[in-house]
Amino acid sequence: MTEFFKDVEGCPLLNGLDAIEKNHLLASFSVKKLPQGKVVFLENMPGESLYIILSGSVKVSRKLTDGKEKTLTVLGPQEMFGEMAILGETVRAATISVVEDSEFLCLGKQEFDLLCTNQPQVALKILKNLLFVVARKSRESLLDENVFLKWCFGEDGSMLSRAS
Repeated sequence: MTEFFKDVEGCPLLNGLDAIEKNHLLASFSVKKLPQGKVVFLENMPGESLYIILSGSVKVSRKLTDGKEKTLTVLGPQEMFGEMAILGETVRAATISVVEDSEFLCLGKQEFDLLCTNQPQVALKILKNLLFVVARKSRESLLDENVFLKWCFGEDGSMLSRAS
């Protein structure tokens, strides 16, 4: 898997890992290719794997209460998604769809658990990196929500009249 070192160098999951540790981690991954238009996974599906994008791009979306789809973001090479799946029993928070033909590195929960057993020092670094990523995404999500609430209710919290 050393052929992927350069392709994932900017991925936060690998921060602080030396070449040997990266090799241990990357050996736990499998490669998956999907064409444009395919769905990687659906919102509310059980989570099974973490993904790092090697090439291509994906759209992250959620269904709104009115049934419409809302695009949250588009992710590209060296970005990851699905990180909560390897940390425990969770369902997917969003739908991930392939925007352009993509190749991924996939780390399943079982493979991650095995890595934790066999390489605990590497696993600890990865868990710290995952914690950082999850905290950053949570903070960004809260900031987005605060911007939305200020738009709806105004800076002082009073309801504003918004023309359509």
